[in-house]
Amino acid sequence: MNPMTWPPRRILFMGIVAAILTMTLTVGVRLMNEKVADREAPRQADDRRLEDLQGIADAAVEIYKKEGALPRTLDELQKKARNIRAADPETFEIYGYRVIDPTRIEVCARLREEHPGASAGKDGRRCFEVVAN
Repeated sequence: MNPMTWPPRRILFMGIVAAILTMTLTVGVRLMNEKVADREAPRQADDRRLEDLQGIADAAVEIYKKEGALPRTLDELQKKARNIRAADPETFEIYGYRVIDPTRIEVCARLREEHPGASAGKDGRRCFEVVAN
């Protein structure tokens, strides 16, 4: 049967079926995207935290190279290297920073996932040791 000769009821029915199929596909794709985003969000937040810790470590090493000593506190480091982020972007918790000895520091953050090279720190944080020389 030629679609040009369909009765108006059939055309209306086919339009409704097409609209329902389109809506179903749209909702399905959106739900799939939300599930992927939900799985990726913790990883992306941890990546940001790790970038922040790397920035802290790099700044401390740079100061060590210039001055021959590591900053004793994160506050002191922030005063000397103003471009670092010292707090978690989601929780606003200050990252951990501790001088272990004259050439080593430890930087810590609360991470959602396990990361190679991280050791368990205080209060559930994951810590990374950095050697300045």
